[in-house]
Amino acid sequence: MTKLTALGVLVFLASTGGALACPSVSDPAGMTIATTGEDLWSPNSYGVAAGGDIDLDACPSVPGTGMVVSGPDFEFQLSGLAGYNLLQLRVVGDCDTVLLVNDSTGQWHFSDDFNGAVHPVIDIVGASDGVFDVWVGTYGSEICSAELTLETF
Repeated sequence: MTKLTALGVLVFLASTGGALACPSVSDPAGMTIATTGEDLWSPNSYGVAAGGDIDLDACPSVPGTGMVVSGPDFEFQLSGLAGYNLLQLRVVGDCDTVLLVNDSTGQWHFSDDFNGAVHPVIDIVGASDGVFDVWVGTYGSEICSAELTLETF
């Protein structure tokens, strides 16, 4: 590679900015919420603008297809989950939404269409107390209003 070609590549990479970024748990969350398994026995819902400028297809370290922001929309600090078999996260939006979660053990979860609908659902069986980072994205490039709901069973 010549110096001129290398310089061109560097200029291109610098000009694309966030296009090469991927979702990161180290980026600040839009909102931090501390709650318990008992609190989530009744569904808790949170409004969010779904979508973003990060294309998950370009991010081999995370699963899924869709568009999200780099930092999580929500960081949930969950405790008291031991008495519950299931933590469910679901999204209903004004467009085709996707859901990306990094759970308290560092495992990634992704959902797009669930059960024939355009609304994602993630069920985490035996969820452990800790931090859950959550991204609410869109399948396409649009931004839309959405509602994230967490519930324990």
